[in-house]
Amino acid sequence: NPSNRQIVFTPVAGLKGSTLYIATIQKGIIAEAVPYPYSWYFITQDMVQPRVSSTTPNSGDDFFDPNEAISVRFNKTMNINMLQENIFSLKDSKGNTVSGSLIYDLENNNLIFTPENALLNLESYTAAVYSKFQDMGGHPLTSDYTWNFRTTQILSSAGGDLESSDGKIRLRVPKNALNSDTAISISRIPVSSIPPSSNPNLKSIKLAYAFEPSGLTFNKAVTIKLSYPDDNNNGNVDDPDTKTDILPGVPETKLSRFYYNTETGSYERVGGTVDTAENAITASIRHFSTFALFQDDNTYNENLDITEINTYPRIFSPSKDGNLDINYNVKLSGTGKATVKIYNLAGRLVKELKNGMTVSQGINYLSWDGKDKDNDVVHDRMYVLFIHLTDSSGKEISKTKTLVVME
Repeated sequence: NPSNRQIVFTPVAGLKGSTLYIATIQKGIIAEAVPYPYSWYFITQDMVQPRVSSTTPNSGDDFFDPNEAISVRFNKTMNINMLQENIFSLKDSKGNTVSGSLIYDLENNNLIFTPENALLNLESYTAAVYSKFQDMGGHPLTSDYTWNFRTTQILSSAGGDLESSDGKIRLRVPKNALNSDTAISISRIPVSSIPPSSNPNLKSIKLAYAFEPSGLTFNKAVTIKLSYPDDNNNGNVDDPDTKTDILPGVPETKLSRFYYNTETGSYERVGGTVDTAENAITASIRHFSTFALFQDDNTYNENLDITEINTYPRIFSPSKDGNLDINYNVKLSGTGKATVKIYNLAGRLVKELKNGMTVSQGINYLSWDGKDKDNDVVHDRMYVLFIHLTDSSGKEISKTKTLVVME
């Protein structure tokens, strides 16, 4: 362009970002102005927008080890000088911020957050990387990046107790019920995702939980205690979300626990013992699945029997174990009344645990704190657990089991 003495070069295609280019004007193109070759270089601007490539744990992960660190991988190198500028947060289900430290792994473009303390077991967390975080060229993320995950709890062959994040589920796993370390997760199923029942005699109370890993089997029976809502204590179960009575009314004494059989697409009864004082139902299981509470209006035609009695732990220490769990499997039509007592080997009554407790078909539960009728801790010795059952027709049956108490 002679008027302004400029040579303009227009590339056929756009130049690449973050690239070094060398431009050269050859000698003699304009003889008077370019008596010799002239070269210079420049670097094009970085046009790649920074973004999150992956996270650990993944979004929606329900099995994250609470002792592990959280990491975020980016598609390019980010500005390590911004680690102190509130670029990341981790919050629990109640909105509490988790404290910890941040580092940046330059080799792998990973932002790593290590909590100050181990995360809570079976808790829901929300992690976020904020849009203010920039790459080395000063380009920020286009928006905040957030994701959710849940922690698991690792149980070994030693067994143990755990509780769901909402406090509604308590699980007790006895020693040697598991063969190896197992990651366990418990989560409430949204009402819209609860598998429906085709049985007209089962009325849902909108309360179901997924126990993972689904299909896990145990060598011994494990105990699950599930709390149900009855905030006004009128004996009818409340809707777990609205906290008002489920109409036309679900009597808590008719509650029973069922598991969903994925092969048949139907619910199978587990049973359980309803504690109206604690608003909870307790039962034993041998495998993990989806468990739901229903009002059970089915009629069961069974010959009266107590088919199995299990206690945990096998050798009971009141000071160390707290309570002895007692599970017994009942077969009967309708409901029955159970009386449960503890005797010493001489036949003397140590304590009456229950008198006329309502029981139903399936596995029923109660516990003993290791104290006698005078509220004193019993001595180390063998005792006899006595269970007497009467059905609605007046038929009776009794079973016993030997207990060992040793501090």
